[in-house]
Parts: sequence; structure tokens; C-alpha cells
Amino acid sequence: MNREIKFRGKQIDNSEWVYGLLLYFGDEYGIQKAHGCKMHEIVPDTIGQFTGLHDKNGKEIYEGDIVKLAEGVFAIRFIRGCFGFRKASGQRYDVGSFNNVEILGNIHDNPELLKTE
Repeated sequence: MNREIKFRGKQIDNSEWVYGLLLYFGDEYGIQKAHGCKMHEIVPDTIGQFTGLHDKNGKEIYEGDIVKLAEGVFAIRFIRGCFGFRKASGQRYDVGSFNNVEILGNIHDNPELLKTE
């Protein structure tokens, strides 16, 4: 099985998301879009890798996405060699083992989605 390796990040100049190949030059991070040669400089804290998975609506799931499952709302992280999430109890789960995952937003644009009442 081949897994597409790509990243996303927010551009420094306009805060728009850009998707593609992650580049690093000295102290600058950038993303090069597929079939392009321009490097788009990005905010390092917003870098997230594609998990290789899609939510129930067909949207690509990236590290940093906030997803809804029957078990609750969680942020996708890279934990011990795989993409998953951690419950408040400390239990770690692999996101690929759940059906009906739905992306609600991401930790950069919608951090309030993770707040509990």
C-alpha cells in the first residue's frame, strides 16, 4: 500500500493554508505545491502531516485536525510512531481504527472546539 506523503502549513504572508512538499532551508520552513516550483514560506508551528486517511466526508485528515468520534472530540497528533489521539485518561488510540471520523476544524483556526464545558 502506498501512502501519499504531504504536509500543510499556514503561509506567513497571508495566513492561508498551503499543501504539498515540506521544505526546510536554514531557519525557514516552506511548502512547495504539487506541480509548482515556488516555495511558500509557512509558520513552523502550523506544520501538519497528512495521515493518509480521510474522514467520512472524504476530507483528508492532517496532524492538528480536530475530529469528532462517537467517543468525543479530539486533536490528531503523531504519537509514538503513528497518528492518533489521547483521551483524558491517558489512553492512546490510533485514528485509523475508528469509523465515522468527522473533521470539525483544526487546532490553529478552531482551538475552542477542544474546550469542554
